[in-house]
Amino acid sequence: MINTMDKLVNAWYALLNGALTYNSLPIGVFQEDVPEDTEGHYVILRAEGETGAGNKRSFANDSVVVVDIVTVFQNNVDSSVANNIDNQIGGLILTSPGVNGLSAQSGFQILNVTMETSSYLREYDNGTETAIYRKVSRYRHLAYQTA
Repeated sequence: MINTMDKLVNAWYALLNGALTYNSLPIGVFQEDVPEDTEGHYVILRAEGETGAGNKRSFANDSVVVVDIVTVFQNNVDSSVANNIDNQIGGLILTSPGVNGLSAQSGFQILNVTMETSSYLREYDNGTETAIYRKVSRYRHLAYQTA
């Protein structure tokens, strides 16, 4: 049995990095952590966890990747920005029913990609008058090992 989570998050990164924009400005995409000097809106990809989904004939993992859309504003939040970015991600990842946009990985197939849940979070910093609005979504995948 191989570890599929790193390759799965890398496939997400390869799909989204350079493909997202808002008002003609690029949206940064990061894995696990964000550089301190990052400004504007961005997306964080995180591994949440895996559950064994194999049987006596095959190895498989039921894997969850978290997509955290972070939007930054001065004073007032505009939730439509996070939803716009989320719509772009949805169009890239779920190209049609039963088909996903993730690149093929050596050693396993990525099957049954579904958006499972999402949460909206709001933060405000009185010192800088910065408002942060986040949409955090959990995507579930079946990583079926072929090698």
